[in-house]
Amino acid sequence: MILLRLLLAVLFWHLFIGGRRESINMELISVYITTTSADESTKIARRLLEERLIACANICKSVDSMYWWGNEIQESQESLLIVKSQVKDYALIEEVVKEEHSYECPCILVFPIGDGNDDYLTWVRKETNRPRS
Repeated sequence: MILLRLLLAVLFWHLFIGGRRESINMELISVYITTTSADESTKIARRLLEERLIACANICKSVDSMYWWGNEIQESQESLLIVKSQVKDYALIEEVVKEEHSYECPCILVFPIGDGNDDYLTWVRKETNRPRS
C-alpha cells in the first residue's frame, strides 16, 4: 500500500505540479502489474526482458489486495511487478503479459515517467532500443 501511495504521489507531482525541467519526457513508462505470486511475476519479467521489451523489472513478493470479483469483495495476497520501458512497446508488453498471466482479467496499468535521473532514463532508452531476440 505504501508503494502504491508513493507511485501515485510521484505521478501527481509530475502531472500537476511539474518537474525541474522545461520539457517533460513522454516516451518512457512504468507498467504496474499484479500477479498471483512472485514466481509468476518472475516468469513474466524474464520473458519481457528476453524479448527486450523492458529495461528492468521490480518485484514486490507480496502485497495485500482487495477487489470486487464475482459480485463479492475478495481479499488475497498478490505479487506486484513494475517494469520500465518505452511507450512504443506497450502493446507488445500487454500482449506478453496476457499470454503469460494466469488471471482472466489481469491488472496492467501504465504510468508515464515524466522526469527522473537523466542517466537512468538514458539507460532505459538504450536497453529497450537493442535488437530483439
